[in-house]
Amino acid sequence: MAAQCRDLLTYTCRDDGREFAAWINEATPINELLGIMLDPNNDEVLVELALAWADRQMPIVAWIEQAYGSDIVLAIGNPYPTRQLAQVLWRNQGSVAIGATLEPGIVTRLTLPRPPADLIKTFYPELDAGDLLHLNLVVREHVMTLAFGPQTILAQPPGPLLGPLRPPMTMSAARTQNVPDEEAERTTWCQVRKMAGRWELFIECQRTGTSRGRRMSSFLRSLDQLRGIEAVTVLVGPPRHERAPARYGICIPEFGDAQIVVGPEDDAPEIHIRSYEDRWLARFVLPGHWIPASGEPLLLSLIRTHEDNLDFETAPNVSVPWSMRIDPVHLDISAWNDDDFLLPVRRR
Repeated sequence: MAAQCRDLLTYTCRDDGREFAAWINEATPINELLGIMLDPNNDEVLVELALAWADRQMPIVAWIEQAYGSDIVLAIGNPYPTRQLAQVLWRNQGSVAIGATLEPGIVTRLTLPRPPADLIKTFYPELDAGDLLHLNLVVREHVMTLAFGPQTILAQPPGPLLGPLRPPMTMSAARTQNVPDEEAERTTWCQVRKMAGRWELFIECQRTGTSRGRRMSSFLRSLDQLRGIEAVTVLVGPPRHERAPARYGICIPEFGDAQIVVGPEDDAPEIHIRSYEDRWLARFVLPGHWIPASGEPLLLSLIRTHEDNLDFETAPNVSVPWSMRIDPVHLDISAWNDDDFLLPVRRR
């Protein structure tokens, strides 16, 4: 009994060699265990109550690494010292459960195809295939449910919003699937829109205090070098590897020149910045060659960093604390109709 409780309160796990905490740290179960251990009326049934508490805990952690596109990628951390059998099943889709072995003490990644659109329509004709889907992850007798949006987002006037950008996933959130909230005074939003025949991003970054304009290194070895800079980094295109998390990338600071961090260093892109007491705004016109060929989705992700600390937030997905790499949203920009988005005519 003591060993089981100790393990649940001290478990760790590894992801590509990086160790992270996977122990039970939520206040409710810990207070419940303390109540069991300290209640003098439990002396005769202490072992049974403690073991029952241990059986109710879910030390497995999971997070979504790829939410858009035809396949999804799920990361599952198994802190148990033994292999565990996991089953994944699309809820209410009539699909067959898929089994996977989770090796002890490490993170396992599963790549799963989305359920076919015709299967969704068969079981739920009132729903659109792009509506919210739920994936059940079953380990032992515990069930965790993860939500997925559509494969592709339609970019229609006035333009889709990304945000608010979210801080990294805590391991508690990786068990409960409750997305962590961003600080209200540091909220970041981005709107994707097409104006005068050009695609652009309109970004609003709230902050506390003023920025001194700390500059980044001229050579980017990893996204971690962005930390400590008051900036938004825009990544466009599919990720390739750690040094190339996208096809194109640009770091847009509040002060100073923007810097291409991924891809060829072409002519300086068109960027407009305006600073206020509690926020700054950026308008970034995407270079024409950053826009995918006709029929291909625009793959876009963003990272917000801060000058006064090493925190960061991301969109569209929530990252983990030890990695700033994020899966891009897939935007169908072919659906845009300029006739639906007309600027008001100036009065003479």
